[in-house]
Amino acid sequence: MITIINTRQLLLLFLLVLSYFPSLAQQETMDKQTKKLIDQLYKNAQAPDGYIHCATSPSEMLMHSKDYESREHSFEQYIGGQRSIMENKQLARAAVLEIPIIFHIIHNGQDLGTSSNLSADLINAQLEQLNNDFRKIAGSSGDGGGVDTEIQFTMALVDESGQLLPEPGIHRIDGRTITGAGTEPYSRTLYNSTIKPATQFDPERYLNIWTGGVSAPRGILLGFAQLPEAPDLLGIGTGNGGANTDGCVVNFFSIGSTSMPNPSFRAGPSRLGRTLTHEIGHWLGLRHTGGDGDCSADDFCADTPTAQGNQFGCSFGRDSCPEPGLDPLENYMNFTNDDCMDRFTACQKDRMRIVMGDTGNGSPRRAILASSTVASMAYSRTSSLSMAKTTGTALPSEDITISPNPANDVLFINGLPKGDYTLSILSIEGAEFLRKEVHNEETSYRIELELMNVGVYIIHVTGADLNFRKRILVDR
Repeated sequence: MITIINTRQLLLLFLLVLSYFPSLAQQETMDKQTKKLIDQLYKNAQAPDGYIHCATSPSEMLMHSKDYESREHSFEQYIGGQRSIMENKQLARAAVLEIPIIFHIIHNGQDLGTSSNLSADLINAQLEQLNNDFRKIAGSSGDGGGVDTEIQFTMALVDESGQLLPEPGIHRIDGRTITGAGTEPYSRTLYNSTIKPATQFDPERYLNIWTGGVSAPRGILLGFAQLPEAPDLLGIGTGNGGANTDGCVVNFFSIGSTSMPNPSFRAGPSRLGRTLTHEIGHWLGLRHTGGDGDCSADDFCADTPTAQGNQFGCSFGRDSCPEPGLDPLENYMNFTNDDCMDRFTACQKDRMRIVMGDTGNGSPRRAILASSTVASMAYSRTSSLSMAKTTGTALPSEDITISPNPANDVLFINGLPKGDYTLSILSIEGAEFLRKEVHNEETSYRIELELMNVGVYIIHVTGADLNFRKRILVDR
């Protein structure tokens, strides 16, 4: 029988030990007793297959050993207060929120598409899985019993300097070229201290995702994330992690989707992309459904039934706590197999939307991302597309707009100069659905969408001196 230690009890012991060694705690160097306690926390997150599913909670605990519980309480006060505002005032939600992603692929020189040097196809499949899960896309593997969070993700098209990325949403780095990194797998500490600061894009314009080999004290780690900070004006303060470490880290073999599972033999039941769904949930303010403890622990969402610790595998029908409701094995914030997960709850949606600014009091480096333009490249007056790619002269412009967006059966491109153009509609992966030569005598052009499935697409218009790209959502 496995004994699950109450995490709050562990925290008290952990803080007591660390109080005698403050300088060592700052360096995450611990005596034997403290190491034993932390080892137990990792063990509670370790599945029977040996993989540690998530290190977000112990990571935050180590970062704030002296005031972890008070910070947790303050953040929950902030969330609770904002939920009351949302319910009492019945605030109208903002439009669907779109978050631009940059995937930093950390490899060690493997051939493209092998091992940790992941293919663009797998990265794009992962993006599709995120949108299936967060948007509850009808007929997809994310269409379970939960809710549409009205948060979606898109690939960044340009880097920090405005230059077109060779691969949308992808930044490849040989980890051996990063000073002090060495070879993979890399520890959580090394990601935070060395790899992230050396490779991160502006966290106020991109959600940074790092993929690569990830190790942990007890073995192989699937992922971890940096929790959001609560706004200063409510007295919550900062310190949940610096700007230069903000984002999520996932093991490369967890990248994939239900339609394109990761081919690595190491992936096991975590090959369908739900690790990143889980970690982004943390990044947006969600906690583990089991509350990282026994039946007395809490994830602060009443619509996720109480459970005894973390659940692994896929054995439906468990009821490990006396409170009503079966264990929430289908929830993305549990530790069950990827193919068991299919939902976020209404409370979890509210928490994420609050962090993204639904009540006008969002979290730093979260709410601002909804207005980022790095995934929406406007047109540039350049001699050719190749010039735009090499010189980075594709600059935002308000001259050309697309409406409506999201679109239903028709959309309009407005503000086009008169002339001859090539119009293309591409999938998010770059597959071409439509290509048409257009002679435009007006400043507005109509596109019929009746035959297109619901999803995210790229509108691409090129001409002698025009290169315009824009993401659109077809939603019915």
